[in-house]
Amino acid sequence: MSEADLAQYVNSFRRTGFRGALNYYRNLDANWHLQRSLSGLKVEVPALYMVGEQDVGLSMPGMRQIIDAMPDLVPNLKQSLTIPDCGHWAPQEKPHEVSEAIIAFSRSAYFR
Repeated sequence: MSEADLAQYVNSFRRTGFRGALNYYRNLDANWHLQRSLSGLKVEVPALYMVGEQDVGLSMPGMRQIIDAMPDLVPNLKQSLTIPDCGHWAPQEKPHEVSEAIIAFSRSAYFR
């Protein structure tokens, strides 16, 4: 991330605080409750999965099983992409790679 990008984040959080970001985590239990109605549903549209190879989420217990089950949950998963030398915030850390992958996926035969 460039110094200018970091400065933008610092200025934004200085102005608004971390409440919005923290509320996501404060609301995890309620989100799980609300998402019960989605149990058993599958993602039926063509999909692209991207993850940074250094994403700390990959080390969470059970994450490997979730990723391995993805083809069953997302039957139209067309591509899984691991972004080298990248952590959790792929669009900020590797914006060109993420953009190129999304553009290539959008232009692919999956949408013709």
